[in-house]
Amino acid sequence: MRHQQRALIESSRGSRVDAAPLHADAVRHGLNEIGLPNLWWVVLLSALAMVLAGCNSERSSHSGGVMTGAESNADESALVAHQSNSQDRTLEMMVMDDRNTNAGGSESCDVQASDKGCSAEHWASKTDAEWRAVLTPEQYRIMREAGTERAFTGKYWNTKEPGVYHCAACDQPLYDSQTKFDSGTGWPSFYAAITPEAVTEHEDRSHGMVRTEIRCSRCEAHLGHVFRDGPPPTGKRHCLNSAALNHRPASQ
Repeated sequence: MRHQQRALIESSRGSRVDAAPLHADAVRHGLNEIGLPNLWWVVLLSALAMVLAGCNSERSSHSGGVMTGAESNADESALVAHQSNSQDRTLEMMVMDDRNTNAGGSESCDVQASDKGCSAEHWASKTDAEWRAVLTPEQYRIMREAGTERAFTGKYWNTKEPGVYHCAACDQPLYDSQTKFDSGTGWPSFYAAITPEAVTEHEDRSHGMVRTEIRCSRCEAHLGHVFRDGPPPTGKRHCLNSAALNHRPASQ
C-alpha cells in the first residue's frame, strides 16, 4: 500500500504541483503526522492546482476582454469622427448652396436689382404681396389687374428717343423704339415686339368686347392690347400702357 501511494505521489510531480517541490515534501511530512492517507491529499492538491489554473486563465481572458473593449472604443471613436467629418462636409455644402441661392435668388430678379435673368417659373410663384412691394400702385393696377391708364397721360405716349422698352415688372426687353409709331390714340404704339417670343397674346372678353390682350411672356404682366389697324409691315398696332414699360435709351 505504501509503495502504491509513493507511486501516485511520484506520478503527480508532472502536474502544476511540481512547480513547488519543497512545498510538496512539507505536505507529505504533514500527511504522515496527521495520519491522513496520502491519496486524498494528492487529490486535493490536484484540485487546488486546477482551481489556480482556472483563475489564471480567467484573468488572462479578462485582460484580453479589456483589450477587445479598448479596440471597440477605438472603432467607435473612429466612426464618430467619420460621421462628424461627413456632417461638417454636408453643412459646408449646404452653406455654399445657400450662398449661391442668395446670389441668384428672388432679390436679384426684382426690377430694382441688376440681374433680371430669372425664369418664368420664378415670376409665376410671386405672391400679390411681393408684387405690391416692387410695383407702384398704378403699375400694380395695370400689370396685375389688367387696368388701363388714361389716354395722353402716360410718360411714353409721345416719346421718340431711341432705345428699348423693357417690362416694368421683370425688365425683359419687349419693344424696340424703331417699331414705335404715332398712332394718335394717346398710348405708346408699336407695330411689332422686339422678338415674337417677348410677348404672348390672350383673348379678352372684358367690358363687353372681344379683344386680344398682350402680356409679358416672362412674368405674365398685362401690357395692353393688339389691334389689326397698324402700319406695314405687320399691319398690327400694339397699344400699350406706359406704366407697364421702362424705356432704356440706346446710349445705355
